[in-house]
Amino acid sequence: MPNKKYSKWLLLPLAAFFMLNSSQAELLTGETRLACEAILCLSSSVRPNECNPALKHYFGIKRYSKGVLDWGKTISARKSFLGLCPASSSVDTGNMPALINDIAQGAGRCDADYLNKRLRIRKTRRECTLGDGSDRDSCYQVSYYVISDKKPAYCQAYEDNGLIALDKTQYVGSPEAGGKWVTVSRYE
Repeated sequence: MPNKKYSKWLLLPLAAFFMLNSSQAELLTGETRLACEAILCLSSSVRPNECNPALKHYFGIKRYSKGVLDWGKTISARKSFLGLCPASSSVDTGNMPALINDIAQGAGRCDADYLNKRLRIRKTRRECTLGDGSDRDSCYQVSYYVISDKKPAYCQAYEDNGLIALDKTQYVGSPEAGGKWVTVSRYE
C-alpha cells in the first residue's frame, strides 16, 4: 500500500489547481467534472469510493475496429475525454498535457496483473525421448509461455511522471524460470 501521506502530498498541487476558484469548481458538471475527477483518481494508487463514477466512465470508453478492441483509438478517445478538464492544457503547476498523455497511455494497462497477462510470450523447445532400443529417438516440439521482463515504454513514462503517485511495478525472477511482474509495495 502506498504511503497515503506521500500520495496526498504529491496530489495536493494538482488538486489545488482544480479548486483554485471555488465558484469555478462549482461550475464543473457532467463530463467536464468527471474528466477532472478521473485525472485526480488516475494520478494515484489510492482510489477512494468517490472515484468510482469517474473511473467507470473513463474505463467505459472503448473503441472497436472490426469487432476487436482498438487500443490506439481507445487511448485517443480517453485522452480526448481527459482533455475536457479545463486544467488539461496548463503548464503552470506541472506539465498537464504530459500527464494527460501518460494517464491515457498507461492507466489500466500498467499494473502487475495486466502486465503478466499481456506480456506473455509463446515459446517452443524441442524435446526428445529415447527410442525403444532402435536407433531412432522420438522428438517433438513443446510450447510453453514466459512473461517478458521488458516493461513497455508507456508504463515507464506513466510511473515516472512527477505528478503521479502510483505503486511501481517490478519484474522478479527471470523469464525462463517463471518470472513475473509484481507491485513493489506488496512484494517487499
